[in-house]
Amino acid sequence: MKENLKVTHYRNGEDLNRFNESLPTAPNINQNWSNLEVGTFYNYNSSYGHLYNGHAVKDERGICPVGWNVPSDEDVIILEIYLGMDEEVTNYRNVYRGTNQGSKLANNDYLWNDGVLESDSEFGTTGFNVIPSGYIQSDGILLSSNNRGTFWTNTTYIEDSGIEKMFERIISSDNKGIYRESSNLNWAFSVRCMQDVVNGCIDPDACNYNSEANIDDGTCEYNSGTLYVSLEGDDDNCGSQEQPFASIQYAIDSSIDGEEVLVSAGTYYENINFNGKNIA
Repeated sequence: MKENLKVTHYRNGEDLNRFNESLPTAPNINQNWSNLEVGTFYNYNSSYGHLYNGHAVKDERGICPVGWNVPSDEDVIILEIYLGMDEEVTNYRNVYRGTNQGSKLANNDYLWNDGVLESDSEFGTTGFNVIPSGYIQSDGILLSSNNRGTFWTNTTYIEDSGIEKMFERIISSDNKGIYRESSNLNWAFSVRCMQDVVNGCIDPDACNYNSEANIDDGTCEYNSGTLYVSLEGDDDNCGSQEQPFASIQYAIDSSIDGEEVLVSAGTYYENINFNGKNIA
């Protein structure tokens, strides 16, 4: 997904809790935000998308559209490695990692404070379009708009103290790398959704094309100049050996001159019309 999420309801249609109070800047705090234990979003700039607390991300009802989910920490690591980050540093925490992967993910330089992030020659080259939407601390203080873009993963863990935390990523105007950190669930960050992986044949010309697939798994099947018919077939098939037609006439109608139609043994009750085609 190329922009920050800005939904106001869960996937099942139930409303997310909306925080309508104005949030302060330091040193003031908002105790009502601190006490939240339900999925909540805050909208202070609609062009930036909404900020969601960790309770919203963790909720099993889901905040991403059908077919999409909040990426895991491992999903983001795979992206970081793809963009050139050394695999040895990907699991480092509480530090900026990599070379210029943050610059590659960011975009819209006019939104960012001046800094090394936007000065990199590969700034904005991925189309991921991270923008400096800021974040909300656990005490309800809104921070770092125009300076920092932060987004959740869905990966949580329990500290020895019993506090549950969730991993996020931070991109800042003063660094070209990507910061990996974890925060309590009453912090709020942007959310990016990742399309679910559906393996299958993605070639529309193949017999077994899967319109829902987005990863080609190498299983595409094609006709090879021969159409097959079987009593166990179906005329909604493509006529391959693995997916034969059910009727001879349908195979003829689907064929072109010079193709071969192979009919499995059996009794077929049809009136055959070759339609002037040269079919073996």
